[in-house]
Amino acid sequence: MRYPVRKEKKPKHRKVTPSILGKTCGINCTAIPPEPYQTWSDYLVMNRDQPKPYRSWLEFRLFADGPMKDIDYEPIKADYEVVEQRKYTPDGVLGNVWFEVKGRFRTRHEMDKYIHVRRSNPMAVIIFVLHSENVSLPGAQKRKDGTRRSMEDWLIENEFAYTYESKMQHFMDNFNKYQWINLEVLGDD
Repeated sequence: MRYPVRKEKKPKHRKVTPSILGKTCGINCTAIPPEPYQTWSDYLVMNRDQPKPYRSWLEFRLFADGPMKDIDYEPIKADYEVVEQRKYTPDGVLGNVWFEVKGRFRTRHEMDKYIHVRRSNPMAVIIFVLHSENVSLPGAQKRKDGTRRSMEDWLIENEFAYTYESKMQHFMDNFNKYQWINLEVLGDD
């Protein structure tokens, strides 16, 4: 069985009307079209998208031959912060203390979430209740001494309080004593 040979598509030409020319370059445009085109009508017949390097015809009209022609076009790249509203549900709440019960962190994104939650809720105290000790972080490399960066290392580095499941009863029995104390490991008395 032979497959049919595909015909090569010819570029689509379009008729350039004064209306199209007015919306693109402008009726009285004095800017010179890019090579090899002689007129903007010739350019528009083959190019339906924006004129390079501009991202729109509006930018072109303003920067190429318009009121902003003496201003540099996109001279810098600036960093910006994306703020996203999300919901967080702690595993347990006792007053302004939020408990997060963790077996392990699955991703770096999950770890960063708790920093954002604390930053957004400065009156809340987040206490992690860990299942076991020395659980490695996701993607943690071996150190020279053979250990890996653990959840406890990350919690201490980011100033989060934590305790362990095995010490939770002692912690709850003494909760009022610990309520305003910032300890690395809670329940070690």
